[in-house]
This record gives sequence, structure tokens and C-alpha cells, in this order.
Amino acid sequence: IAINTTVNGGAQAITGKGKAESTILNKGSQTVSGDGSIASNTAINGGTQTVENSGKAIGGKINASGSQDVKNGGVAEGIEIAGGTQNVTDKGKAENTTLTAGSQNVSGDGSIASNTEINGGTQTIENSGKAIGGKINALGTQDVKNAGIAEGIEIAGGIQNITDGGQAVDTTLTRGAQNVSGEKALADK
Repeated sequence: IAINTTVNGGAQAITGKGKAESTILNKGSQTVSGDGSIASNTAINGGTQTVENSGKAIGGKINASGSQDVKNGGVAEGIEIAGGTQNVTDKGKAENTTLTAGSQNVSGDGSIASNTEINGGTQTIENSGKAIGGKINALGTQDVKNAGIAEGIEIAGGIQNITDGGQAVDTTLTRGAQNVSGEKALADK
């Protein structure tokens, strides 16, 4: 276990059921790879955290110059995106994310963002990626396009844009707007 590591360059790798707690990533990289490998409460101020091959990131915050790549079966739980970027691809999963600023991008078949609360910034769902559950609040935007799917989303003051073959199913609109445009865009139920 590695506790309270500050990464200002170079690479930290968590593999083989290893654990890292409360890492501060200012520059460089942190990779969390393999079943049982966990990074908890990482502050991503710069550089990139990669979560893959059933590795997990639990808690933590992605600040303005930071990025998190969740891919190849990696899982990110309870992350706050506060200006940086989270990319969920190649069957990656992001659960219970809070997006206050910056972006969450979900792309590719089997890539899922579940129960994202969008308070600001933009969530983009495309290329057969899925958003399941979640809420779009007053300053938030969700873009669903290019065969992306959004299921069971509540629009509670923000904006949901369905374009270019995107699909929204079982949406609840209480405040805000749902914009559907383009020949293959679909809002169902």
C-alpha cells in the first residue's frame, strides 16, 4: 500500500492487487490495472490517471489540468470532475460521478456512465456508449450523438441535446430543455 504519495513527474503503477490511497497527481501518470488493484481518493491536478483491466478508482477529484482514462473494463466510482476530463472507453464504467465543471466523455460499445449528476460542464455520449440514470441540473449539458444512448435521465434545469443518431429513452423533463435534431435522432417515451 502507498499512502499520501505526491507525483510530480514519472509514473506510479498500481498492479497485482496493490493499493494507493490519497495520491496527489500533479504531473506524470498513475496506472491502476488488474482485478483487486485500487486507487482511492486520488487528487488529479495534472497528468493522467489510467484505470484499466478491472482496476478501480474510488473517490477522488479531477481538477482543471487533469484527466482520467477509464478503459478495458476499468471502473471509476464516486469521482468528482471539477474542471478536468474523464474519458470512459472500451467497456470502461463510471459510476456515481459528480460533474461540476469540465467533461465526461463516454464512447464505445459497452462503455457506461451510470448515475452521473451533471451540475456543470458537459457529458458527451457517443459511438454506442451509454448513460444510465443520472440528472442534469441547471448549469449542466448532456450531448447524445452518433449512436450514443441515454436511458432514464432526469432533466432538472439543464440541457439535453440529442443529435446525429443519438437516442434518449425514458427521460423525465422537470425543468430545462431537451433538444432533438437530425434525421436519426430519437427521443422515445
